[in-house]
Amino acid sequence: MNQQIPTTTFIQLIKKSGVLGRTGYSSSTLYNRINEGTFCPPIALGARGVAYVEYEVQAVLRAMVAGKTKAELQILVQTLVLMLTYKVLA
Repeated sequence: MNQQIPTTTFIQLIKKSGVLGRTGYSSSTLYNRINEGTFCPPIALGARGVAYVEYEVQAVLRAMVAGKTKAELQILVQTLVLMLTYKVLA
């Protein structure tokens, strides 16, 4: 799973409605996938607002299309979350 994080200085964010539109998931299915670790969690934008990192959503969707297993998706999501944390702190 050689996923690359874009090297641009801008991180594009997607609102929940955009994620639901791209995945075809219902809200409850999206939250179930996040809870089981097979979809990236949103990031906080403030006290009540959240959004999803576009390249994380795209990476997970590509992996799903490629037929990755649940375990492989979980590893991918863990890796993406750690990479974002590292990139933000760097």
